[in-house]
Amino acid sequence: KNLDCRKQVLQFLAENKVSQVLGCKDILKVEGREAMRLTDGTNSLYVVLRMPGRSEDDAEQKFDFPTDGFVYDVRTAQALGRKRSVSAKVPLAGAGCWSVCAGQASGFEVPLPATIARGSDLQTTIRLNVASGPAGTRLFRVRLIRPDGTSGLQFERKLTAADGVCEFKFRMAFNDQKGQWTLAVKDVLTGLEESFGFNVK
Repeated sequence: KNLDCRKQVLQFLAENKVSQVLGCKDILKVEGREAMRLTDGTNSLYVVLRMPGRSEDDAEQKFDFPTDGFVYDVRTAQALGRKRSVSAKVPLAGAGCWSVCAGQASGFEVPLPATIARGSDLQTTIRLNVASGPAGTRLFRVRLIRPDGTSGLQFERKLTAADGVCEFKFRMAFNDQKGQWTLAVKDVLTGLEESFGFNVK
């Protein structure tokens, strides 16, 4: 909490050409924040943690990304548009989380058979359509929903999609419910989610 010490650390980093994960003009006067960046070289995920016991303020901060892109609030699944910064209040003992994507996600392509038999495999290719740039590496959350509207952990998968494309295969049980099932696919970076139907007989 020594201001002079913090100034010296920032000066040392600047002299050694160490860039900040996120730019923030309030970095000296606003305490208790820690920023992280995860990237595949195309898309980036930024997380700002706020540590209890080290900050008591209610400040709104402006965070500057090193590159511009299509920005999404990952926690609220809200598209913020193409920009290079966000303004937000990071909750105490919580986190802010934003993705910056090179391309704008516009929807999924998931071709499914109209009907499959119980005891057979549901197979498909999941593709994220992206405009104005490459898809990069994505994480998809895939869920199967029964005809009665229920699901469960056994019906969920988390799949890595290189270039926004991955294969999905699921063995339907011999005693699964008959009727109209739903395959729900969500892109974790953007919050974009779509559902697709098929019949089990």
